Formats: sequence, structure tokens, C-alpha cells
Amino acid sequence: MVRLLTSAPDRAQCVCVARDSDGIDITLARPKPGDGASKTDTLPVESPGKYAQPAAGDAELGRGGMGRVLRLEDVHLRREVAVKELLHEHHPAHSVSGPGLANLFVREAQVLARLEHPGVVPIYELGRRADGTPYYAMRKIHGRPLTKALEAAATLDERLTLLPHLVDVAHTVGFAHSRGVVHRDLKPDNVMVGAFGETLVVDWGLALVEGDNDSEGQLAGTPAYMSPEQVNGRRLDARSDVWSIGVMLFELLSGRLPYDAPSVTELLAKVQRDEPPSLSSLEKAVPKPLAAVVMKALARDPADRFSDGEALADALGRAMRARTARGLAVPLMGAVGVVAVLIVLLASQRTVSSLEAQRASDQVRALDAQRARRRQLAESAAMALRADDRLEARRLTTAALSDGPEPLARGVEWMLLAEGVPSQAWRAPVEAGCAHLAVLDGQVLCSTLNGVERFDAATGAALEKLSAGPTAGWLPTVAALGSELVVAGADNRALFTWRPSEPKGPRTDLFPESITTVAPGAGGVLVGLRSGEVFRQPSTGARTAVLRLPGRVRALAADGETVAAANDSFIRVLRAGREQTIDRATVALEFGAGGTLFAGVERSVLRVSPAGDTTLFSGHRDAVTALATGRRLASGDAEGSVRVWRDDGTTDVAFRAFSPGVQALTWSADEALLLVAPRGRSLEAWKLPEPRRQPPDDGVPTAQVALTRGWVLTGLRDGRVRKLDLSTQQTTFLEVRHEGAVRALAEVPGAETPDALRLLTGGDDGQVLAQRWNGAVEVLHPASAARVTSVAVSPDGARAAWALDDGTFVVFALQQGQVVRRAREHVIRALRFSGDSRTLAVGRDDRRVSWVRAEDGLETGQLEGLDAAVLALAWRGPDLVLSLANGHVKLWSAADQRVVRTFTQPSDRVTSLGLNDTGRRLAAGSDDGHVYVWELESGALVADVPADAGEVQLVAFTKDEALIAAGTDRRLHRWAPLR
Repeated sequence: MVRLLTSAPDRAQCVCVARDSDGIDITLARPKPGDGASKTDTLPVESPGKYAQPAAGDAELGRGGMGRVLRLEDVHLRREVAVKELLHEHHPAHSVSGPGLANLFVREAQVLARLEHPGVVPIYELGRRADGTPYYAMRKIHGRPLTKALEAAATLDERLTLLPHLVDVAHTVGFAHSRGVVHRDLKPDNVMVGAFGETLVVDWGLALVEGDNDSEGQLAGTPAYMSPEQVNGRRLDARSDVWSIGVMLFELLSGRLPYDAPSVTELLAKVQRDEPPSLSSLEKAVPKPLAAVVMKALARDPADRFSDGEALADALGRAMRARTARGLAVPLMGAVGVVAVLIVLLASQRTVSSLEAQRASDQVRALDAQRARRRQLAESAAMALRADDRLEARRLTTAALSDGPEPLARGVEWMLLAEGVPSQAWRAPVEAGCAHLAVLDGQVLCSTLNGVERFDAATGAALEKLSAGPTAGWLPTVAALGSELVVAGADNRALFTWRPSEPKGPRTDLFPESITTVAPGAGGVLVGLRSGEVFRQPSTGARTAVLRLPGRVRALAADGETVAAANDSFIRVLRAGREQTIDRATVALEFGAGGTLFAGVERSVLRVSPAGDTTLFSGHRDAVTALATGRRLASGDAEGSVRVWRDDGTTDVAFRAFSPGVQALTWSADEALLLVAPRGRSLEAWKLPEPRRQPPDDGVPTAQVALTRGWVLTGLRDGRVRKLDLSTQQTTFLEVRHEGAVRALAEVPGAETPDALRLLTGGDDGQVLAQRWNGAVEVLHPASAARVTSVAVSPDGARAAWALDDGTFVVFALQQGQVVRRAREHVIRALRFSGDSRTLAVGRDDRRVSWVRAEDGLETGQLEGLDAAVLALAWRGPDLVLSLANGHVKLWSAADQRVVRTFTQPSDRVTSLGLNDTGRRLAAGSDDGHVYVWELESGALVADVPADAGEVQLVAFTKDEALIAAGTDRRLHRWAPLR
């Protein structure tokens, strides 16, 4: 797919960027005469046979208009590399354009070599083949384009997790700028994101290098990311790259590009003449410091932008730190205020002795230090919880709450109570430690020095040891094969087999080489040797060769006739007579359900499907050393951490308790216990929490509401409405459907008769729909260009109200089916009827709340003087709780006609509110995924729950005082009952 053709009249100056079907960007260019790199005849001739095609798989990764990229093996260094070579038809001997493309190809390699930086793919060699074809070898990249990561991020919170990658891009490009190089084609497709947070800027084929001939008049790049001066064909410098990064930042923060058009010509015209739209107009939740950085990067005059990539990276870092610091500003100011007040009081009491004053000051400092310590512990606990290390989170939470209240620690405690924490069931000493584990007939079998120690799997009680004799040495592996137990000695060639029918001792088989590992397999035990051979040893009969690896067999696993073996360099899988080679080293291999293979690969777990497709599960901080498969996959690492995985590759639970590392893992027969052998002298059994319920993968939530009937309704981006029954956890879809996202939901109280109304919904299509209990759907407000922002129904079910983002406001009589009042107001974000159904509170963007009489829809008064737009409302008797766009939550008293309390929390915006039945507690959901709970009378923050729920769209208390929350993470959170 051609991304851009130059407008230069001379075809010899044509530059176009092509993308092949595999996502490889290749640059095709015809530079000006004399431009470019050294002549191709100065390149060395390739060493014969240095790069060879791997045994498995197609060598070609992709091709474009100028070259192709091959996956080859450097046979001297024994590593896989990517080799890019010029296509045969562009060789100077065959091309009508002469040596121009070959020179440009070489120039690209020389630019890469000039940029020795972690964010640039390192180049190993530049050379030419015997026929003169130029090529260069570079590191093979493992990762995905930033484009794919952006497509997978549905919300602003999810996209913000990718922001560090763009900071890395700015640093990398800033380094290039310091070396006199301008990339000229920065875009998400040219940024590769690795599994461990790596960021690589690729495709430097269009780069300008200081000292090159003037680039004026050339049009090169990708239109949507080109700077105005680039579109105009002017001379470029580092500030053009700053613009391109600004476009990527705009896309990350808003979910769309600043310029869009149906054709390239119209798009280039917009870039030339139009100012970019304001970020806040597209995404109000964008942090202001970040928005300011982006708009400066997108200044139309290059002089008003950041000078280079490094200056942009520094500004992004300051903006990110400012956002983090703002979250701590409120509690910090509170602490400072306490100190200040106490100092004033002490100064005014002149009769107090200086000694007493010093004591009081010391007490204040001690209290401040205690609060700071509790807060630090709580923040560490929240970080451990986000890393799924619930054991560490519990330890830190307990410490934080040991000497006083701490809202964040209390919130982490609620999360742990809901999700569960791993607990040790038993621990048994093993004098020499366990090298490997197996389970047989209710026993845990531990291969150790000179034999196998046996333990009762349920209690950990030690049973009789099976001895292989004093010369067996360390037994590194054990396998249960039917009713037989098979182990091998480390320093000899003996395979020991115990049978219940032969109590005199084990049978011994000798092999031609030292045995390194064994595994149960179909038709007998599989034995891996130091020589690299793998044999199948049946209970009776002759052994047979299965496969052979170069070098010793380090890991072995089997699933029926399928066999997987690994050496120090790669994994080989033999399945149905066909071999698959995976270029990853591992010390742990296990087959799971359905023939899926799992391998510990560095700090990740590699999943290989029966079809040969691979997926990487990332999360460990050290090398994976052990695996256990069953209904759940568990992995242990050299740091002493254990992780249990969900099917989608995310972590369900993790805990660090096994320093200095995990040697072996297995599940008990009923999988009630995870059995762990640390690299020490013990064997431990752990009971793990039940797996968390997987969130539904049926759409992105856009609005949610809890109903009095014990249901939660979720409106989705595709216009559907899903019902979840809290008692049965069953989900169904309702008949109502919008043409666009559902933005508002409201329950209609009353009897559940077939003809009675059940709920009202509003959507991006401008419609307000009503659904009856019999499934019939009616249109209360027809489709329009404006979007519905809020819908409310009175507690008596007689009145409804809704608002649209063009200012339209409607009060509707449900029983009569007619409009009571229609008006055009300021934009309204929140509507809520009072408990007696007489008054409607209207939260407006102009920092006011209007009181509307439900009977006729007429305004009876206003609450003025607020400091931000109103986002959410909740009635507490005659009083009203307001959530404002500046993050403040306020309690308005009807008796005093004023705001009597402001609730503070370290968050940008509160997007949902909920009160318990007694009106004593207030819950608030934030757009940063947190849920806050206050005592209304005192204003004390009881809990700061780090639910990480995305934008929280629903918080509500159930009848049993449980708190539920739901957001854009698609998960329903429940904490019950609250203390």
C-alpha cells in the first residue's frame, strides 16, 4: 500500500513509502544525482555461508518496493538475525535508474550505524553478496507496532499506559537530532513496542542527515503525520520531527488524529492551513499539563515548538510528574495546614512554657511522620496489588493500619478481602532440597540426594524415603508414569524405576550418555541425554530414539505422541511427524490441556498452540525456572515469585515467598494446593484464591446503572444493553438497541407487569428509548444529531427527564406519554429527581444547579457560585451531593442554602456518586479507576480503593451494605459488607 508519492515533477527525485502485508516498511526512493551513500563497489564481499536459513519456517519476513527482509541465522555466532537486502530488480546492473536505489539502500544502513542508541535497532554488518547485491544484518525485533497497541486501548486510561513509549521515542529522536539526523517519517507504525517495555524507532529510510544536499522541493513522509513545512516542501530540521511526535501524542490522548480527510490532497491542505483542534474539546479528561505539551509540539510556526526531541521528552517528563504530584497535593496541604494552625495556637498562648511548646511541636512532627509512613506503606501496598502480589500487599497494608487509619491502605484491604490472598497450607523440611516434583497416589514425590522423599499431599507428613543408593548422587528429575515412579541420577547413566509389585528395589536401566531429564510420555518414559538425544524407554521392550538436539537436553515434556525438548538455544516440538523449532532457550517445559505447550522463556512464559502459533505471557522480573499446568497455569522464577495466569495471558495472582528462587512446581491431584519447592531445604503447599471472574468480552461499557431489583445494566459502545443478575451472575441482552453508544440508563420503578415500563436509555444517536417488561421498545425522543448526556426517572415512575449535548432539555410524563416541557439550556451532564419525586436537580456546564418542578418542568431556583461544571448528582434527603469537573465533591444543604462541606480526594474527576440507605456514607467513582468512600457527617475519607476500573461509571450500595463499582475495565467490583 503506497502511503505517499512525492509531488516533485522529476521522477528521479521520487520518494514513496510502501507497506507490505506483513507490516514491514520498505523505503523506495530515487535520490538526486550524486546524493546518498558510498558506492556499492566499496562494500566487502560476504563471507561464504555466514548467514543460513533456519531449519523451520519461511525465511522471508516481508518485502516492499525496494527490498526484502529475511530471518536468517548467523552460523558463526549462533543467533537469529534480520537481514535486509536490495531486490534483484533494483541492482545497478538491472535497474534503469542506475545505482541510485542501491546508494540509498546503503545510506539507510549507514544512518542506523550512526545512531548507537537503545531506541534504534543495532546494525551488525553492511556488505554485498557475490553478485553485488547490497545487504545489511541487524537485530531481529520481537514486539508489535505501536499502532496495534493503540488499537487495543479502548479508553484514555488504557492509552495513557502507552505514554512512556512516546517519551522513549522523543528521547531516541532527540539523540538522532544531536547527531544531525532528522527521521522525517515518525508515526505509530514506525515504533515497535516490546514485551518488557522496550521502545524502538524503526524505518530510517527517509532520514535527512546533516550535510546532505538541500531537501527543499521534496515531499516525503506519511501525510497525517507530516509537519506544515514538510507538506510545503521546505527545508526541515528537528522541529519537524517534534510535530510528528506531537501528532502521535494527540492520537494517544484523544483517540483520533488532529487532521483527517477523505483524500490525501484534502488532508495535506488541512495540514497546511488549519490549526489543530483543542485536545480538551475531544477528551475532557486529558491532564492539562500533558495537553499543553502536545499543543506546543503542534505549533504551526516551528519557532514556537520544542527545539528538538530531547526538549520535548523533558517537557513530557515534567508534565507526567506534575500530574502525579497533583494527586498528593491535597493531603500534603492538609498536613501543612495542621502544623500551621498548631504553631499559631502555640504562639498565642504566651503562658505555655517553652518546654511544653517544644513537646507539642515534637508531637506534631511525630504525628506527621506517622502519617507519612502510613501513606508510604499504603502506596507500596497499592503497587503490590497492581502487580498481583497479594501476599506482599497484605503485609504492607497490615503495617500501614497498625498505628492508625489510612484510607488508601483501607481500600487495598477491601480489595484483598474481595479477591483473596494466598495462604500456606503446610511446610515440610527437605534436608537436601527438591530438584523436581511429581504427584502419585496422594503423595508428593521430591527428587533429592540419592533418592526420592515422599510426603502426604494433604498434610505434608513425611513418608518413607525411596533410596537409589549412595552412589546415585543428586536426582534432578522425577516422573510418575502410571503406577511407576522413574528418576535419573545426575552424574551417571542410570535410570531408576520403582514398581509397587517389586518391593525389593528399583529396576535400573543404563544409557550411553549421562541422563539430564526425564518426562512421562505415551508408551514409556522419555529420557533426555547430555548428548542431545531423546529416547523413549518402555516398561518392557527396547528403547527407541525420538529426536536429537545439538547439545544437552535441558527440558523435556510430552503430550501423548507429541514431544517437546529444549537445549541451551532453542525448543524443538515433534508433533504428528512434523518438527517445529522455536529459537528460545528454556529450562522449563510443560504441556497443558488440548496439547498446548508452555515454556519458560527468560522472564516470560511462551504458549505454543497445537497449530504452532506462539503467545508470550509477560510479568516475571527474573528468569522463569518452573511451570505447573492443569486447570490453571502456574510459573515460578529465580527471584522467588510465583504467578498464576488467566487464559488471556494476564496474571490472576502473584506472590513472592520463595527466596532465593523457585526450583520446582506442581499441583496436587485435585488442584486444591500448589506445591512449591524453593531453592532451599523445604517443600511448601499453598492454597490459592479462586480465579477471578473473567470480564465479558462483548463490548466497551459506556454507561452503567444498578437497579433496585438486584441487577446491573451496562450500555455498550455498539448500542446494546446487557443485564447482569447479581444473585446468579447470569448475563443477558435486552431488546433495546441504539445506533451508536449508549450514554445514559435509568430504571422505571413500578410493578413488573408485561405492559409496564422497565427502563429508559439514551444514546449517541440522540434517541431516548423506553423498554417494557414484555420486550416492546418505544421511541420517546427521535434520532437527532445531538447526543443524549443524561436520563432520569422519578422514584414514583410518573416523570422522566433527559438532556442532549446541544442544550436540549425535556421533562416527560411517562403515564400520559407526552412532553411536559422542552427547553434549550446550557449543556446538562447530570439529572436526578428528589426522593419525593417533586423536584428535579439539573447539573449544568455553566457551574450551576437548577431546581425544576417535576409537575410542570418549570425552574424554581438555582444554586450558584460553584467553581466548575457539574458532572454527577445524588440526593440525601433534602440535601444534594455534587460532583464537579475540577475533582471536588460538595454537600449542599437545603436548610442553609449553601455548600456546607467539600470532600477532597487525590483524583482529577469524580464521574459517579452513590449513597447508602442510611445516608451515612458517600461513595464516588473517579475517572482514574479509584473509588472513594466518605463518612458524610464528619467528611472523613474512610477508604481510597485502587480498583483500577478505568473510568468508573457506577458506584452503588446494595441492600446488605455492600459496595459495588463498575467501569470501563468491563469488571464488576464488589466489596461487602463494609466495616
